[in-house]
Amino acid sequence: MKKLIVSDFDNTLFIDEENLKKNLLYIRKFQEAGNIFSIATARSFQSFSTVANKYNLIYDYVILNNGATVLDKNNEIISNHPLDDVVVKSIIKKIKRENYRLYTPFLEDEKEIKSITKLRYLFSSREEAFKLIKELSSFKDCPIAVFLNEINVDITSLDTNKSIAIKDIIAKEKVKRNDVYTIGDGANDAEMLADFNGYAMVVSHPNLSKIVKNTYEQVFYLIDEIMQK
Repeated sequence: MKKLIVSDFDNTLFIDEENLKKNLLYIRKFQEAGNIFSIATARSFQSFSTVANKYNLIYDYVILNNGATVLDKNNEIISNHPLDDVVVKSIIKKIKRENYRLYTPFLEDEKEIKSITKLRYLFSSREEAFKLIKELSSFKDCPIAVFLNEINVDITSLDTNKSIAIKDIIAKEKVKRNDVYTIGDGANDAEMLADFNGYAMVVSHPNLSKIVKNTYEQVFYLIDEIMQK
């Protein structure tokens, strides 16, 4: 039976260039054995495309914007879960900050509030970001998911996370749930690690240790172990 591995990108699949090269060799072997490999990231399409082209990344699917959009290797949209336009306008009006960007599946820094997959507020410190997260927690009437991405705050649809995006891939590829393996390092990986066979990097968010089966220093160690099953 074919297997699916879903890996976070920054600080997981990509730690440094030497590490990435070895990971890509194992990914190719995994795919040649009839399996599927997906990357899951908080990055936008443009940001991810830059590194994908630079390092010749190998993948069958990519999950972008914390799960809002799923693309196949040909950049065809598999699924997309935008924020409600009214919700986006309401947040921008209530927050009253100009340091934000709007993202659609393929574009960023959009000016028109229409089919927005991610609203990002940019900050110069985590302290500022945490203030906004606290402020957003009072928005009881807004169905949103809020993520801290380094020192920025990402807002997506409440029906969006990496785990939900994986289910879209499973439905298309008809992979059994027990044959799905996930690995990551951040808080925004928690849902997919909890819902599927979850593994974390040795250096990860402390909360992940409670929900994963094991930790790895490199992704290729997990790939090699799965291929031997």
